[in-house]
Amino acid sequence: GVHAVVGHDVSIGEETVISTGAYLLGRCRIGRRCWLGAGAIISNAMIVGDDANVRLGAVVIQNVADNSDVSGNFASDHGTRLRHFIRQTAPQVH
Repeated sequence: GVHAVVGHDVSIGEETVISTGAYLLGRCRIGRRCWLGAGAIISNAMIVGDDANVRLGAVVIQNVADNSDVSGNFASDHGTRLRHFIRQTAPQVH
């Protein structure tokens, strides 16, 4: 992506998309067929598994398993995060 920053000794798998403004810090490994959203930050020495999605603005400080979909600061499972948000913001039914 435009203005993405790729640190030293970073490994990027085939067919991976890195969006604008993403930061891949030193020695991290990005798997195959991943998608890194705009502004995502992958911390030093982290591993993002194959077929993983790191949503825009996510801050990865733990390894991301294959086939995962993470979001947020700090990054966690996107589905869980979305369900929690909906529960917190939905009107209360009495």
